[in-house]
Amino acid sequence: ASRVYWNDNIWRHSEESRIQKVIRPFLDWAEGSLHPKSRIGEFRASHSGLSTEASRRFKEFASFETYTSPAVVSPLPKNTLDAIFLLDVFDRSENPTEVLKQAHASLTSGGLVFATCTLSTGFDVLVMGQNHSGVFPPDRLNCLSFEGAVQLFERTGFEIVEFSTPGALDVSSLQAQISKDHWLNYWLNERDDENLHTDLQNFLQAHRLSSKARIQLKKRE
Repeated sequence: ASRVYWNDNIWRHSEESRIQKVIRPFLDWAEGSLHPKSRIGEFRASHSGLSTEASRRFKEFASFETYTSPAVVSPLPKNTLDAIFLLDVFDRSENPTEVLKQAHASLTSGGLVFATCTLSTGFDVLVMGQNHSGVFPPDRLNCLSFEGAVQLFERTGFEIVEFSTPGALDVSSLQAQISKDHWLNYWLNERDDENLHTDLQNFLQAHRLSSKARIQLKKRE
């Protein structure tokens, strides 16, 4: 339901922007860790944007396949994929544990997962809570905490290679949403100090306190 909602109500209105700002940077990041002739799979896609861009980019470098709903694809690839892309899949899956179990079974020894997700422990999500304009069902079925995500990855047989929060929009998101009587409004709007905003965003990134997570996992035998 989440994937259908996203494709019908969000993707069609923001396709070009998301390709430029989300999908291509994701592929830039992943490409540096892939080897020639890699076999790459995308699990549980919400839309065709990533597969279209990835197929175009990797056509001379690697093979790329999309598994829209691996729970009903038969047979699933077993020990054949070198890398799996999970772009915001945890947010939109009813069972992130099962997704990672399927990914683990499909990867070759030492295979990699490249994932992104929204964190409930991100600064803007903590401040706005249920009033956050970007975290709502059915767009988001899950919103993992940093600690919960770490436990999930370890429990499903993965080693964490990278867990960073390079998000750049926490401060600007709060500037647009914060009420005038909230104490943070002074920092974010009344103070009108661009250096303060930049330093705060850099702090959130450095200490994994931004709400947008970027994760690379390695299959652990």
